[in-house]
Amino acid sequence: MKNILKKGSKFFLTALVILNSLMNTLPVHAEETTTDENDLDTIVELGNTEDVFPDLMPQSDGISLTDTTGTGSIYAMIHIANQYGFDYVQQLYVGDKTVFCIEPMQLFTEGLDYHQDTAKWDELSEQTRQNIWEINYYGYGYSGHQTEKYYVATQVMIWQAVTGTWYQPYYTDGTTVYDISNEVAVINNLRTQPQGRPSFNNQTIKMGLNTPVTLTDTKGTLSNYSITNSNGIRASVNGNNLTVAITSENYDKSITFSRNFSARDVNVIYGSAGYQRVIYLASRRDPSPNFKLNFNLMYADIEVEKQDSQTGTKTQGDATFNGATFAIKDTSGNVLETITTNGSKAKSKKYPVGTTLNVCEVTSPEGYLTNSSCNTVELKYSGDNTPSTFSTTVKDQVIKGRIEIAKTIDKEKYGLFQSNVQKPGEGFKFDIILKSSGKVVSTLTTDEDGRAISEYLPYGTYIVKEHETKGYDTLKPFEVKIDQNEKTYFYNIYNDTIKAELTIYKTDSETGKRIPAAGVEFKIKDADGNYVTQEVTYPKKYTTDVFKTDEDGSVHLPSPFKVW
Repeated sequence: MKNILKKGSKFFLTALVILNSLMNTLPVHAEETTTDENDLDTIVELGNTEDVFPDLMPQSDGISLTDTTGTGSIYAMIHIANQYGFDYVQQLYVGDKTVFCIEPMQLFTEGLDYHQDTAKWDELSEQTRQNIWEINYYGYGYSGHQTEKYYVATQVMIWQAVTGTWYQPYYTDGTTVYDISNEVAVINNLRTQPQGRPSFNNQTIKMGLNTPVTLTDTKGTLSNYSITNSNGIRASVNGNNLTVAITSENYDKSITFSRNFSARDVNVIYGSAGYQRVIYLASRRDPSPNFKLNFNLMYADIEVEKQDSQTGTKTQGDATFNGATFAIKDTSGNVLETITTNGSKAKSKKYPVGTTLNVCEVTSPEGYLTNSSCNTVELKYSGDNTPSTFSTTVKDQVIKGRIEIAKTIDKEKYGLFQSNVQKPGEGFKFDIILKSSGKVVSTLTTDEDGRAISEYLPYGTYIVKEHETKGYDTLKPFEVKIDQNEKTYFYNIYNDTIKAELTIYKTDSETGKRIPAAGVEFKIKDADGNYVTQEVTYPKKYTTDVFKTDEDGSVHLPSPFKVW
C-alpha cells in the first residue's frame, strides 16, 4: 500500500479485494441484489467500511488505517511508478475469509457522504472479469497452491489484469526482488489449457433409435468432465469425441456431465465512487460448472402408395387403387397396425427413426391381384435431413382377361331335305367398349375361320357391339365382365342371313300394268355382276340361270335371295 505518511507500522488498505472462492459466503449487513438470472454476475451491497472491516482504526483526518496484526502477514511490497510511496502485498481477510486486492492505491475511508455505486464491476470488460476468475482459480485457490509465493503471484497477476501494469514485488526491505516467476509460469500454463464447457454443452441432439451420433468437442475440454449414466442413453468418450445413442423409447431426456474438479465462484468487493465508504460485493458464478446434453428421439411415419405394375399411377379399366389394406409389421413379423388407402395412398402412425418395418399388402384393391411381397422400409437417420415421412410404393398387377368370338352364318340349303348348313363368318367386325367410359378399346375382325380374339383387357365391364353387315342380322350388344385373371371369355355368335323370295312380273312400261305373257325368259345378276343360278327340284332336278314366266306373266324363283 502506498505509505503517504511514511509510517512503517501503518499503511493504507486496498479498496477492492477478491474473495477466495474456496471460502464460505461473506456475512453481509444490508443486501441489495441487482442481478439477471441469465447473467454470470450478482452484485450485493455489503455495508459501510467499518462494518465490513472492523479492524480499521479511525484517524482524525477521516482516513482509516489498519492494525497490521489483524490483517495477516506482509509478504512483499511494490513500488508505484511515478508516485511517492509503495504498496504492500499482505494476507488480507474479511472475517475469516482470505481476500485479494485487485486495484492498488485505493484508500479505505469512513464518514463523509454515503455514496451508492454498483457500476464498477460492470465497467470491467467481460474478458477482464473472466481473467480474474481464472487467475483466482488457478492461483492461490488451486489445489497445492496454498503458499506465500502463490498468494503474492495471484495478487500481482490480478493487479496486472485490472490495470495492465506489471508490479514487480520486493521483499519488505524494498530492494531485494521477490521472485515469483515459477509460480506465475505455472498459473499461466494452467490457464492455457482448454477452458469452459465442451462446445456442445446444453445442446439438444435430435437422433433416431440406436443410431449413434458422434459429437466433437472443438474446445477440447471434454476430458474435464465425467458422464452420469441415464436410462435409455448410451454414451462413450474417445479423446474429444463423444458418441451417444438412444437405446430405448423409454429414455431420459438428458445426461449430466460433472466436472472432475470443484467449482469456485469469484467474489469481488469494491467501494462507491472511488472511495471505500460503502463496500459492494460482485459475485461471478463459475462459468463452466456441470451441464447437460439433451436428447430428442425423432419420429416419422410411412406413406404407402398403391400403383399399377404396368402403368404406375394410372389405373386400368375399372380397377381402382382405393381400399387396399396393408399391415405394418416389425422385423419379427408382429403386426403393429393395419392401414387402408384412401385414393391411392395410406399413412401409418409415427415410429422411432432408426426402426426397420415391413409393409405387407393384406387385401388388394378392386381389380388387382394381391402383391404377396413385403416392402422393407428403414426409417433411416440422416441428421437434420431426416424426413418426417418415409415413402414406399406397392405395385399390383391388374386382373386381365380376353374376349373371343366365334362367328357362324348360314350356308345355302343342302341335301335332299334342303337343310341349312352353317359356315364360318369371315370379315365380321365387333367393337369392344369399356362401359364406364364409353370408349372403344379394341375392334375385332373375324378371320376365315370366323374367329376373333382380343388382347388381354384389364378388369372391367365391357360392351361387345357388332358392326352392321349388309345382308345379315346385326347382333344386339351384350356385356362381358372381366374379373378373373387370364380367363378367356368365349362367345359363339350365330347370325342368320337376311333372305327374301323373289317374284318377277312382266309389266307395261307405260301403264305399269301386268302383262299376262307366258314363256318370257329372264336372267338375274347379283351385286358382283354375276348371273344368279338356282336349283330346280320339281318336277325334275336341274340347275338354271334362266327363269320363265308362267300363264299370269310372273315367275317365282325356287330359292330365296340373300339380301346384299
